[in-house]
Amino acid sequence: MHESAATWPWSDGDMASRFRTFDWTHSALGPVQAWPAALRSTVATMLDSPVPMALAWGREGRYLYNDAIAALLGQRHPAGFAQPMVEVWSEIARDVSAMLEDAFAGRSVKLRRLAFELHRDGRSESVLFDVDCSPVRGDDGAPAGMVVVVRELARESAVRAAEELGHRERCLLALSDALRDLTDPGEIHDVAALLLGAHLGVDRIGHVEADGGGLVVRECSDDGTAAVAWPAAVLGDCLFGGSQVTRAAVFDDVAREPLLDTATRTLLAAHDIGALAAPAPRAPVIDRFVALSRAPRRWSTSELDLLREVGERVQAATERARVKIALASSEERFRAVAEQAEVGVALADRDGRLVYVNDRHCEVTGMSREALIDSRIRAITHPDDRALSAQQMDALYRTGTPFTVEKRIGTRDAPRWIRITVGPWRDPSGTVVGSLAISLDLTSRRQAEQALRDSEARFRQFGDASSDVLWIRNARTLEVEYLSPAFETIYGQQREVSLRDPRYWMTMVHPDDAVAVRANARRVRGGARSSIEFRIIRPADGRVVWIRNTDFPLYDEEGRLQRIGGIGRDITRERDDAALMETLVAELQHRTRNLIAVIQSLARRTQQESRDIDGFGRSFNRRLDALGRVQALLSRRADGEGVSFDALLGQELDAHGIGPEGDPRVRLQGPAGVPLRARAVQILALALHELTTNALKHGALSNAGGRLAIRWAVDADSAEPLLGVEWEESGVLLASVERANGYGRELIERALPYQLNAQTRYELRDDGVYCTIRVPLNGLAQPPDPA
Repeated sequence: MHESAATWPWSDGDMASRFRTFDWTHSALGPVQAWPAALRSTVATMLDSPVPMALAWGREGRYLYNDAIAALLGQRHPAGFAQPMVEVWSEIARDVSAMLEDAFAGRSVKLRRLAFELHRDGRSESVLFDVDCSPVRGDDGAPAGMVVVVRELARESAVRAAEELGHRERCLLALSDALRDLTDPGEIHDVAALLLGAHLGVDRIGHVEADGGGLVVRECSDDGTAAVAWPAAVLGDCLFGGSQVTRAAVFDDVAREPLLDTATRTLLAAHDIGALAAPAPRAPVIDRFVALSRAPRRWSTSELDLLREVGERVQAATERARVKIALASSEERFRAVAEQAEVGVALADRDGRLVYVNDRHCEVTGMSREALIDSRIRAITHPDDRALSAQQMDALYRTGTPFTVEKRIGTRDAPRWIRITVGPWRDPSGTVVGSLAISLDLTSRRQAEQALRDSEARFRQFGDASSDVLWIRNARTLEVEYLSPAFETIYGQQREVSLRDPRYWMTMVHPDDAVAVRANARRVRGGARSSIEFRIIRPADGRVVWIRNTDFPLYDEEGRLQRIGGIGRDITRERDDAALMETLVAELQHRTRNLIAVIQSLARRTQQESRDIDGFGRSFNRRLDALGRVQALLSRRADGEGVSFDALLGQELDAHGIGPEGDPRVRLQGPAGVPLRARAVQILALALHELTTNALKHGALSNAGGRLAIRWAVDADSAEPLLGVEWEESGVLLASVERANGYGRELIERALPYQLNAQTRYELRDDGVYCTIRVPLNGLAQPPDPA
């Protein structure tokens, strides 16, 4: 019982799926159900194998294969599936036929390090394989096909590819060295044929010129054997079909090549040709080389590429030789004229190689004749100018139109500038064979121009970075020639306005300063240096800005006044700071006099209430300490920020080691941050000091049972904001109260109302002192000067 084509073979994979879906009914192998058991068994084994396996069935060798082989086939897959193996591998058709003959004779074949040219992953590569071929017997026991097992030698292939590449590069390098000094085209062809034949290991090399001449065959032995000319009508048409320039002809085995007819095989055999290689050139105007081998051989992709490359290089060398020959015929006449010229003269061939330079051209470029001759124009052109130079030379050869350009010659570190006019150099037939250049030295001029640009760039960088206004004006017309960006920041106006209208700037000058500014401008235009301070009114916001201009004349090389320049600085802040400093000095003098008066008052009052000098010293020092704390607090406050009442109170309590956190007897209640005028801080601090000191000595803080409550608040409902302070002591023993009329009470009841326009109340109750103070926060009354 046979499985249906839809289920057999049972393997997975792309090729198994292709077997199931292929239309076998109309194929040479017929329906799957009719296949011999041997064929089905071999196919099933092949598809299950992970190694590359293929099967050639029948005398035609119908080619069947698994997934691993499909990956090696490249463009042959899937078109080669179930096709004759000889057609799938046409480039080794002779080897395939021999393998099939051996298999049907019942013989196995081992092929080692077999080279293939594979096309996979979009590129050609030369790969080595070990191939084992064995017969597959049919149901009757006779050979019916051949199974092929392939092993790719990846490492050996890579080594071989590297060796081929190195061998090829050595051949091309030797060819370049050999052709460099040759001027005879025939000699160039002979030398190239010898080198190419030695590299390919063949005994004959043919050459076909791009102009369609006959096939010339050279024996690859250096024994003086003459080249043999084979007429194009005989072998050329045979090999290339009349198109000797473009058609390819690559045959590994002429005798078994299926693409050749009998007549062609007979003709090639008559000339003892067993294999030949004539790859198509990359362009139709390239000379072609043909490798001829007496024995069959397989041509690699590397060898075919080498044949093309040699053809291209030989044609280039031949063209150079012809140009040199043409140049030599007129060189003497040209040299006689060029050597007398006062400009540089140079000739270059189509490859851009200099073949003649006169002495003046050597001076222009700064190079010796020996260094220039045979140098390429590209090599001596500055790297940054090479792309443009190449474009202009291509246009010259294409159109024959001369051009003039300024370019650099030499390296990045030591370039020379030249102006060069380049025209076509033609041979007697009118063909452009190179270029003729006339050169002038521009190095000194270019260096001066570059120095000027660098100087201008540095000046503009300085002007752009400066916070001052830099300006330059024409001394005669007053036209603004330069105005730095700082003008827009300081004057509040776009620079373009002043650049367009030279008179516009004066419209911004304050009317009271206009006369002085004009007089200053006249002095500078007369050759004087001057500095002036004046005001402007900014158009954008009407703000008045003070400017200090330092102006000076600018002379040309002959000493004539040509321009005037200046530097303008915004000194508004500077002037405001100076005025503020004067105010601060006056305020400091006033406060110093007040402070001295306070100290004198403290000393007098302390002396009156002290019994002895020691008591005086202790009391006076404590009061001075309180005064010093206030001064320190005032000096540490930020600009524009007043001392707050809670900070003043906290400082005094902290100085005596008491406070709500560390002493449960004290309770504080009031808002934070109530600002005090500087004039109020000092006298309030002394009042708080006296209240605190008396509370510690005689009042609520002198015993464990006393309590002190300090409350403050801002009364915003009154005609002017008032700070109300309430000091309340309780739990004081009456016997300890001995301070009916002390300095503190006098300070509170007399000094505070006098200096701060404060409202005060001081009571000595049964259980302690009760004191209230109401101080205006704004508009404190200014007491008369103590003097």
